[in-house]
Amino acid sequence: TVAVDGLAPIRVAHGSPGQPNRGIYPQQDAGQVGRALAGMDEPVLIVGHSHEQWQAELDGRLLLNPGAVCGPCDGIVGAQYALLAWRDGRWQAQLKKVDYNIASVRQAFVESGLLDRGEPFARAVVAGIETGLNAAQALVDFAYALKDAQGFAHERFVPDPIWDAAAASFDWQRYERGAQ
Repeated sequence: TVAVDGLAPIRVAHGSPGQPNRGIYPQQDAGQVGRALAGMDEPVLIVGHSHEQWQAELDGRLLLNPGAVCGPCDGIVGAQYALLAWRDGRWQAQLKKVDYNIASVRQAFVESGLLDRGEPFARAVVAGIETGLNAAQALVDFAYALKDAQGFAHERFVPDPIWDAAAASFDWQRYERGAQ
């Protein structure tokens, strides 16, 4: 909770309150807004995790995800953030987007060696930055599904040979720039 003297406090959670790795998607389930705000006294809840920018109000309270400065996952390329301002006795948010030179991001990945050393995951991260799609999560989900299908469901992690097979058979065209 963030408290500034004289202003209403703000609660911040990575994903959702009590579940840091679970995103909130009000465009898919409007009931998530009420469930997220239930049991908290603060008039504002800022969440993240999903890398999707949005805001919603319910009963005079504000819930928002400022998006992602690097790697939005809502099909929008660029940096996303939010500005909060105290106006008329309450917090108000402005969602912002800034374009940046995506080619320079790829160049930095290449020149630093991260694209090569990071292998398919780094490739997926760059693809996500270039397209605004969550290629990294799609790759990981694909690898885990392949692991389970190959009879390794009992394993917590993806074995290297299955990870290699997932990277080789992943639908890169769907996520890489120019494929859309």
